[in-house]
Amino acid sequence: MKNRTISQFINYLNTLIKSDEVLNNFKVEAKDFTRNRVISFVDIIFILIGRVTKTTMVELVQFFSNNGTLKICSPQAFSKAKLKINPAVFQFLNQEILDFYYEKKRNTFYKNKYQLLAVDGSMIQLPDSNELGQVFLRAKNNNGAGMPLARASVLYDLNNDLALDALITHNKHSEVSLFYEHIDNSSHLIDNQIINPVIILDRGYANINIIESILKNKMLFLIRIKASLNKEVIEFVNSNVIENTIIFKRKDRDNISCRIVKVKLKSGEIEYLLTNTEFSIKELKELYYKRWGIETYYGYIKSSLQLENFSSKSANGVLLEFYATIFSANLNQVLIIETALKNDPKNKYEYKVNRNIATGIFKSFYIKMRMYKRVPKKIIDDTLTLIRRSKIPIKMERTFERIKNKRSRRKYHFNRKLAI
Repeated sequence: MKNRTISQFINYLNTLIKSDEVLNNFKVEAKDFTRNRVISFVDIIFILIGRVTKTTMVELVQFFSNNGTLKICSPQAFSKAKLKINPAVFQFLNQEILDFYYEKKRNTFYKNKYQLLAVDGSMIQLPDSNELGQVFLRAKNNNGAGMPLARASVLYDLNNDLALDALITHNKHSEVSLFYEHIDNSSHLIDNQIINPVIILDRGYANINIIESILKNKMLFLIRIKASLNKEVIEFVNSNVIENTIIFKRKDRDNISCRIVKVKLKSGEIEYLLTNTEFSIKELKELYYKRWGIETYYGYIKSSLQLENFSSKSANGVLLEFYATIFSANLNQVLIIETALKNDPKNKYEYKVNRNIATGIFKSFYIKMRMYKRVPKKIIDDTLTLIRRSKIPIKMERTFERIKNKRSRRKYHFNRKLAI
């Protein structure tokens, strides 16, 4: 169904989650969820969408009481039932969000033409259990075996703040190989719905094979590189030239020619950027700065959505909560975009939705979704109105000096209140 309104999509998603199709495709075994238990497959999906961040019993009491029942399952029953769900359910549902968003060409562009993408990874702290240590491996430290640690990686739409693809694996997995997986997993989006993609990467992805993969997929790229990447780059770094063409020579395959530029930061530091675009040096500096959006995204899912606050010590449980968090972040963002704040030219600043506050509002909304076979339009409209009211000013080009090795001993920070 093309050109759906947000209300139509919410009800489509609500119906889909509650459908026999999703239940049968994403329960682990055929016998699972066949009995009439206190907690159902659908209940677990909605609880995970809202994130389990408090004591499990508190979360269950809040969920069931808000759904008009005093019948509450035990935390043990909840944990056992979670193991019967395939984590791929949230990858499937996430694709529904992306199809909805891009089908109407809602996406915004850089210079009204280019879709900016980024790939980056981050280490994810996991609960301490033997199973997680074996599956995701442990990070060695001076105190013994170390904690279980996973590597996450995301392909991110910088214009629209949406995760196109997300992966989680053991902490020794190469970020470069995860990059290839992202491109393969998102090829249908990149080929059909992402227009003029420009992929922006940090130094860890400065790899000739990655560049070749990008070119094969007919994308533009902007990659920050090390000053010592190879002999040709070192010569460029030591020269007085600001811009040049560099050729990567290869024995068995065609050479690859790229543009290399020097960009001076406010700090006086020089960055070296590799690209196949025709943007000016000033524009390239602006473009690379936009890569910060994916760093902000990790901050959001780790802080506001409390990604690392897992309620499970099993590998399946971690996968389930990870992909549920990615899904929640995307659904939250689509609803935030729908609010489309109109800025008054008389105001000193432009305004945007406070994503942290919006996240708390959405948690209540997702419980209401579970209650209704069809969510009333008034509830959706009222939720979006509350989101519009949670606005903050956009203050451009603010920079703060990083203070190293001076960690506060304060447990609670006034400007870091939790939303859920």
